[in-house]
Amino acid sequence: MADNVKSMIYGIAIGDAYGAPFEYSFQRNAFKPSWTSCAITGGGLIGKTPVGTWTDDTSMTIATIDSIHENNGNVNPADLRAKYTAWLRQGDYTLDGECTDCGMTTMKALTQGYGGRNERDNGNGSLMRISPMAFLNLNVWDIMEISAVTHANEISLNACVQWIRIIRNLLNGNGFKTAVIESQAYMTVNGMKPVSDRLPGIWNQPADEIKSNGYVVNSLETAVWALGSQESYADVISIIAALGGDTDTNASIAGAAAGILYGYDNIPLKWRDEIRGKDILDNAVNQIHELIV
Repeated sequence: MADNVKSMIYGIAIGDAYGAPFEYSFQRNAFKPSWTSCAITGGGLIGKTPVGTWTDDTSMTIATIDSIHENNGNVNPADLRAKYTAWLRQGDYTLDGECTDCGMTTMKALTQGYGGRNERDNGNGSLMRISPMAFLNLNVWDIMEISAVTHANEISLNACVQWIRIIRNLLNGNGFKTAVIESQAYMTVNGMKPVSDRLPGIWNQPADEIKSNGYVVNSLETAVWALGSQESYADVISIIAALGGDTDTNASIAGAAAGILYGYDNIPLKWRDEIRGKDILDNAVNQIHELIV
């Protein structure tokens, strides 16, 4: 049986590392993405780091897993906030001992001690770290509580809930497009607003209709568009990077589901070999396994 946990965690980190050298640095159609480093492209927000370097997307995902693990599968918002702050201020959960990238909404929330509730507080910073929670026995309110540590507006809360629903559908053996359609109905039936009316079928839209910035709705649309229109892990990640914008976060979000859809062994070998921090990633995998045994 394939290890879906490992496939997801590595899918997140590799998508993050693939997209990092292109983050907000190149215009769409003005560059050809590849598995490379910020030292080569001169782009990204994390400096001239080597190939295989993941960023805040993976660090905050690992911090979330660590908190849930330490709290025996329960959500502890104070502990989550403490671990996110340790990442931000002390470089915990990073590759090189320093936080080199943090979204404005996340920075504000950790500074003021509570998640932003305004409509402008809907960056993708909670969606990017929520995917592994799909493996755990957490309910809708638990998922929302994790998001609300930094992103407490209804749009972000619902985005996390709907994405978890999509992933759980995949884990139950449903196809991706079926999972998306079912998640739309699930949100409506349970009194929550679906994140985007065009999510079911968005994979039929041309790339010009996809906004690849850091707004949480656009990030979810970008991930679903790529996952629904491509047929391999590599193609999903590459086409997201080619869109430009928030390339690392959008690729890491999609990478979580692509890892499950295609499996660890179908992630390109070079990418798997060259991803940094395998010990950190493997520890996160083990922590999830300990919670679901």
